[in-house]
Amino acid sequence: MSIITEGTVSVTIGSQDVTFAGSPDLSGVAQGHIFIVDNESSFHFIAAINNVDKSIVLSSRYNGPLTTSGLNYSIGTSSTTPENIEYPEGNDIEIISIFKESVLRIQALITAL
Repeated sequence: MSIITEGTVSVTIGSQDVTFAGSPDLSGVAQGHIFIVDNESSFHFIAAINNVDKSIVLSSRYNGPLTTSGLNYSIGTSSTTPENIEYPEGNDIEIISIFKESVLRIQALITAL
């Protein structure tokens, strides 16, 4: 897994929008990658990337304890299947979270059949 941590972000509780300070290279970021604010236990999947204004949209509303700017963050660019189901690799640090989210996505795909 590659980790992107360049610069800082602004987030607001209840919003899906994340704005980056500076000019991070988001060229390797894709839908389905993981976004997490440092020192928080929950993570979010990325739903969309806007390279023009250096922002992303999360797949769910941000529910962290902070509403602020200047926060450190990480974006994990793990591997996913064509169905956008993430799978852990040998050096992933969020294996339990990745597994849980993958099982939930599989369940949703099966239910949709």
